[in-house]
Amino acid sequence: MIIDKRLHCATLIAALFACATAAAATLPAPETVRAQLKTVAVMPARVPADVPNRAQAEMRIEQAVEARLVAAGIAVIPASEMRALQDKVRAALGGYYDPRTGDVDEQRAKAFNEHVDSEFRRLHPADAWLYSRVESRRVPAQGAWASWDGVQESTIGAASFGSKVFRSPAVAGSLQALSLHVGVLTPQGEVLYHRYGALQLLEYYEESSGASAFGFPEHIGYVPVSPDAILTDPAREQRAIALALDPLLLDAAQQDAAKDANKEAWKQIKPAAKGERPAKPADVDRAAFLAKYHRVAVAAIELPDELPNRALVRERYAAALEAGLAKAGFEVVPPAAYAAVWEPIYVASGGFYDPMTGELLEGKRMAALREAFAKLGGESPVDLVFVPSIAAREARIESGNAKWDGATVDLAKGGALFDKSRAFGGTVPAASLELRALDSSIQEVFLGYGGIELLVRFKSGGLMSSGGFEDIPMADWFTDPAHDAEAVERALGSLVAAP
Repeated sequence: MIIDKRLHCATLIAALFACATAAAATLPAPETVRAQLKTVAVMPARVPADVPNRAQAEMRIEQAVEARLVAAGIAVIPASEMRALQDKVRAALGGYYDPRTGDVDEQRAKAFNEHVDSEFRRLHPADAWLYSRVESRRVPAQGAWASWDGVQESTIGAASFGSKVFRSPAVAGSLQALSLHVGVLTPQGEVLYHRYGALQLLEYYEESSGASAFGFPEHIGYVPVSPDAILTDPAREQRAIALALDPLLLDAAQQDAAKDANKEAWKQIKPAAKGERPAKPADVDRAAFLAKYHRVAVAAIELPDELPNRALVRERYAAALEAGLAKAGFEVVPPAAYAAVWEPIYVASGGFYDPMTGELLEGKRMAALREAFAKLGGESPVDLVFVPSIAAREARIESGNAKWDGATVDLAKGGALFDKSRAFGGTVPAASLELRALDSSIQEVFLGYGGIELLVRFKSGGLMSSGGFEDIPMADWFTDPAHDAEAVERALGSLVAAP
């Protein structure tokens, strides 16, 4: 699942992506903008951190964007100039990621970006700055086709027309995809232009069994795109750049000519290769596990700093985990005893995330855990430490239900006749309890996920509308204590004692 939580910045790029919700009428006409563009500074491309070969994809996109601008007769300041300046300032001033969470420190980021932007304007005068970012999108996927941002693709990853029609499931819903978002701003931050160009689907429906043709309900499964096929096709990137930039760089006649010229080449772009469905965490032999690991400690659950009820949720999950593990047959060291050992180590470490990149410093975290085990060994020896956190997961919609990690939520409101949720397929974001167990050598010996709640809610459109989904505000996350014990039991899986 491609979800990048660290693509927000404090200055110009924030204005660019805020403009996605603004009315098109507030932006100048593309031909007016084009007439102003003599010199454009290309900013470093942004690709989600969990995309394989991210740096290579960013470089290809930057070079392709620069080439397209040059072909349109525009002088280009390459992305390498801004990247070099950012690296220089970052080395002098330090990073702007919070070493405790890996999240952007908004105040430090604002100061960093304002300084870099001011210096760049002084060194490289330009009429506009061009930003590009690869974004995860939820796209409509009905029957044979998923359509978004200028492209249609097969919902089952089929290359031939016959396969698309006859093997595609009769379901309407959404699939996860990637698009390139391009925006042009003045050096002072005024948004002049923005547009999306589709890149690729990230998942497909499974091929239809044909049951729906005979009036029977059909279970629709999902197949992810292979990680090796994500942002590896330069032809897709060229198509996305054309879809996003041609309305700015070309007049109507030139756009028509370009579409005709590209038609055959774009037809040759094949669906991305399918991968394997993610394996479920392996079940463990409960009796053997308890015989080897009996006395355990529980770390405090990792939660977003901006969660309004963070302290209360941490207390609730500490109690739920202690009770759940005890019920499973473990001897549980009181959370306060583990916290007394862990907190001084954590404070002394200064955090486990790189302030320059926001990436987890796994070696530093492992060293701290080893130190905690050693201290517990002298004061209150344990066999395992369970480390809980909240994970963003994908809930699959099947027959009007959202299902993930042992949880099921009925989306129906008012009955199937009036609620079109039962005609939906695809995925929606959800939250789960991720529970890892580490032994004294800091080896992971257990991993489980327990569904907590959806992060969106279904809005029924009534008899004549299929409805849709809306985000649930963070203030409403994790407010139901009844979900705590359920999530713990689901995450423990086969470790839970039989009733």
